[in-house]
Amino acid sequence: MNYEVGDWVSGHSSEGELVRGFIDAVHASQGTVDIFVTDSDREAAIGGVISLRNQSVRKLPGYSGNDESGLLNYIDMALMTKDEEWFKELSASLAAVRSRKSRQEAGSRSAAKSRNRILFRS
Repeated sequence: MNYEVGDWVSGHSSEGELVRGFIDAVHASQGTVDIFVTDSDREAAIGGVISLRNQSVRKLPGYSGNDESGLLNYIDMALMTKDEEWFKELSASLAAVRSRKSRQEAGSRSAAKSRNRILFRS
């Protein structure tokens, strides 16, 4: 499989540890990729770079991250990788999502208050 820098992957190291992260570098001639580890069953590996053979790696499905929890996860990643520009971009997206959410909640509250009530006369 062809991998590109930035692809989200998971794999097992030769020691059997499970790692997840994104590709930091591709070494096509050696058949390996360097992965920036964001999650692992060996806590010491998190935040570091590990080199794995292409056969030990599988690509993870894409995720748009346009909901609040996804954006918060990406903000954690931006902080971990010290990517200030990405952090600012994600923070602005998060503010927009939260603003949209509060407008929707306010709209549903006002809609509930303005229901017509039929008055019955006896």
